[in-house]
Amino acid sequence: MFIKGIDPFISALKFNIVTVGKDQFWYFGVPPNKLFASFEQLSTDSNVRKLTFRICSELIAVIAVLKLFASRTMFPKNGIITIAIMLMYGVASSLSCLGIFTTQYLLPFRLMLVLIASMVIFKAGDRVLYYIYRIISPKIMFFTAIAVIAGLCYSNYIDVPGLREKIFLLKKNKAGTPLRLSQYWSEYTKSIIDSIETNRRDKNEPVSLWSTYSGLIHDHYGIFNPAEDYIIHALGPEKRTAYIDTFKTVQPEFVETIKRSYFPYEEWLQTTTWEFYEELFKNYDLLAIPFHGMLWKRKNTPWENAANNYISFEPDANSEIFNIPREWIPKGNTMLLVQIDYSITNPMKKIPFFGKTPRFFVIPEIFDGTYFDHRSEIDDSRFPQPVSLPPYKNNVTFPLVVRSETIRLHFKTFSFFPGVSFTVKKISLRTLHISEKLYDMVR
Repeated sequence: MFIKGIDPFISALKFNIVTVGKDQFWYFGVPPNKLFASFEQLSTDSNVRKLTFRICSELIAVIAVLKLFASRTMFPKNGIITIAIMLMYGVASSLSCLGIFTTQYLLPFRLMLVLIASMVIFKAGDRVLYYIYRIISPKIMFFTAIAVIAGLCYSNYIDVPGLREKIFLLKKNKAGTPLRLSQYWSEYTKSIIDSIETNRRDKNEPVSLWSTYSGLIHDHYGIFNPAEDYIIHALGPEKRTAYIDTFKTVQPEFVETIKRSYFPYEEWLQTTTWEFYEELFKNYDLLAIPFHGMLWKRKNTPWENAANNYISFEPDANSEIFNIPREWIPKGNTMLLVQIDYSITNPMKKIPFFGKTPRFFVIPEIFDGTYFDHRSEIDDSRFPQPVSLPPYKNNVTFPLVVRSETIRLHFKTFSFFPGVSFTVKKISLRTLHISEKLYDMVR
């Protein structure tokens, strides 16, 4: 980066430290990803409870090893410092789990625990063997070792073929012909390209293609996406606005997106970047639905901007619930668009990293005829995904595509700190009519 000059270096540094940091929690650390943002989840969320229990069990096991085998004279002073540094590294490296709560982000901490326990056992030497042979007979140890080795071999045996099926099997034959993809991706690519070639306006001009996740089709035509390759890389308020503005300026002939039924993150994208999708729905017709993808073609009409004909409601400032008026419940091929005006109170926001961990959700809840079905977990797939509110904005728009006689919005804050909350000042509603074919794809 230094070769290109100091400005690109500073720009890249700012993006990775400042811009990504702004969106690490409210954007990435929300359903369908797992999250741990409140102690309340230890009693309400089984995923958080199981993973926390596993980590605590491993920590207790290491403490037991230290208590059982370690002695004050086992490690010199620099050895104690090394163990302390290892623990600090493990904790610091695993803080990402406060964004997305997953075992992968906790791996550095767990690895440090294993290494520390191994160091203690290795240094203890004879004391370890004495305890093992006193408690466990050699025969049990032998058969246990055989079972562990067999289990590892079996897991590798069943995993490797699975990986070979899932990863692109790029092969080059002896004749030096182009690389080949798996059958699925070959058929998908061919289907998209055939649809483009059949319907493009001018075959003498370069293909005008936009994709929320660009890749194979752009590579085939030797072109780049007009904006970021992946929509999730348009981070921060400035870049996200620029992404949408570029789309409206370029007005590409074709757009490639992904089906909701195949990609659980598509609903999340439509919620967090609705402005892009409304421009798409208004100005493009759904041309083809090959495999997991959706190919759109530009309508032969002037570009239609998003409407602003909202009807506003003032919710009860002391209530965490807003009932959608019955006359606004979507019917037929209609989407309900909800615009929330809000303000956030976060006295901890100036604390580096931890001040950004609170999540502010608008949670759609559906009445099943008897009672409102509350989620046992925030990422319950039976319901529309919660809408996460950006802490650096004061309004957000999102779609609701549900079929129920009664819908309500539940406003909920997840935070480890007291005094963190948000207030909904205004709720505005309008409807958007879409085709039956499109409705089946987005509900």
